Order: sequence, then structure tokens, then C-alpha cells
Amino acid sequence: MPHEDVYPFNSLPNINVIPLDFDRPPESTQARRGRRQSQTQPPDLRSMKVQEFLESSNLSANTRTSYTRQLNRFLEWTDLHWGDIKPRHISQYKAYLSHEALTTGRKKLSPSSVNSTLGALHSFFKWISLAYPDLVSNNPTIGVKFHKIPETPDKALDPAEIGHIWAALDQLGETKTRDTALIHLLSHGLRASEVVNLNIAGFDGNLLFLAETGLCPSMLMAGRRSSFTWKNGKPKASYWKQLDL
Repeated sequence: MPHEDVYPFNSLPNINVIPLDFDRPPESTQARRGRRQSQTQPPDLRSMKVQEFLESSNLSANTRTSYTRQLNRFLEWTDLHWGDIKPRHISQYKAYLSHEALTTGRKKLSPSSVNSTLGALHSFFKWISLAYPDLVSNNPTIGVKFHKIPETPDKALDPAEIGHIWAALDQLGETKTRDTALIHLLSHGLRASEVVNLNIAGFDGNLLFLAETGLCPSMLMAGRRSSFTWKNGKPKASYWKQLDL
């Protein structure tokens, strides 16, 4: 029979009983040293998608600021994840904006402001449904109608005001010829943006070429005749216009 070592009881180490408090998590080393333990909040995945959308889109500074404000306001309104948003939620949010939401001046939002917010949501959901189809399979903003905004009536100049403009041309110096041509162009119904985009090469002394115009096909010609080039039953995007300058 093999020999077994026998140890006396007084040679065993003392046993320390440590109480466990299951209701309180154990303190970290920093907390035991008297330092305040920092608690890291989980990242907001919804906001991360908004930031990714803004960074991947070619937006102007003003549009980016507007989209950021409008999308964050939507996140404050709902706790749902992007994939859980349905068309009924967008309709409910539209009703909230139209009847309950207030501006910083405590005023109701105008219909154009509501449309601006809906436009931001539409752009975001269009992006996320293409970038993450497994997360958002359909754009929930489709089918939600925008407010109809009445068109602002044109502010036409009266004959006296027009007369003042023509009279002012006689008092100009080196820009008289150029400014007179601009007033003639505007008086023929061209938009300011169309006049700005004109080039000298587009005028041959008789005809003026306007590229990519959105005007109707009924054009003024010399002697009030109209002329327009048609293709496949539709007016072409560009046309020649004769002006009696």
C-alpha cells in the first residue's frame, strides 16, 4: 500500500468568505480608486444611416443643413427603426407637421415647410432602399402626397415703370449697348436665367440660339410669326428665335 502524506488541519490556509451582491455589478478598478466610471452609450444606428446618406449625397451646404435638421426631427418624433417605417407612419408625421408642429417662433409650419420635410424623407428613403434593400425594401414615402402650393402670381411692371427703365438706358456709359440688348431680350419674354446663359456665339446677327429651353413651342418671330423645330411630334429642346432688336 503506497504511503500517503497527511497534513495537519492547522497547516491549511485561512478561508476568507467574500459576500456577493448580485443586484449590483462589480466595480471596475477605476471606480475602486475613487474615479467616476464612464458609461458608454450605444451608438444610434438610425443617426448613423442619416450621416452616411448625407456624406454619400452630392448636396449643397444649405440643403445638407436642411436635411440634417428635418431628418433629426423625424427621429425625435418616432422610436421606430428605418426598416419599420410604413406609409401610414409618413402620413401620420405629415399630419403632425401640418397641425401640431411649431417653429422656433411658436408658429405653425407652412405647407411649403411641410413639403420640404417630406422631400427630405423621400430622398433619404430612396437612398436607403437602394443602398440597403435588405433593411428597407420599399420607399414608404411613395404615395404620400405633398401639399398643393398655389403659384405666386407674376408681378408685372406697369407702363410707367417700363418707361423709367428705358429712360435709364440713355444715362448709361460703356455698358449701354450691352444693357440695352439685355432689356430687349427680357422684353421678349426670356427668363432671367436664360438671358444669363446666353453667349455671343449664339447670335448670328439675325437669329438667337437658346439651348435647353423649357419654354412653350409658340415663339415670337420677326413680324409676330412663330417658328419651332419639331421632332417625333414634340418640340426639340433647343430652338432658334429671331428678335427684332
